[in-house]
Amino acid sequence: MYSAQITKERIDAQRKGATYEQIQSACNIGANAIRQISNEKGLASFSLAKIADFLDCSVDYLLGRTDNPSAHKSTVSVGDVSDNHGVIGNANAPLTINHTENNPQRSALLDTYDKLTPVQQAKLLLFADNLLNGE
Repeated sequence: MYSAQITKERIDAQRKGATYEQIQSACNIGANAIRQISNEKGLASFSLAKIADFLDCSVDYLLGRTDNPSAHKSTVSVGDVSDNHGVIGNANAPLTINHTENNPQRSALLDTYDKLTPVQQAKLLLFADNLLNGE
């Protein structure tokens, strides 16, 4: 199970001088939201996600599910994908997709892509490349 103490400790470790009030204001969450985290009450998932974004670390790190605060920045290397011929672009560079076009199908696809793990993203790109090449 999750520990409120671990979450508080990891927020403290990542805040780099920012006060709780600054974090809460930047994340648009309630006053004392961080101080009131407890094992019984927890913290709303959206609030936790906003805090992780502000601190530039992963939610999994704040929850104690990984010891790597940069897990959300993981990139896929060629060795992470079995049968990796046809990897598109630099497999060691993160993929950035801009959500600028107002197209519901494109937005749904990009939202789904963002929910995939880096390995799943690489596999999806390989599949798309195969489709484009008629394989």
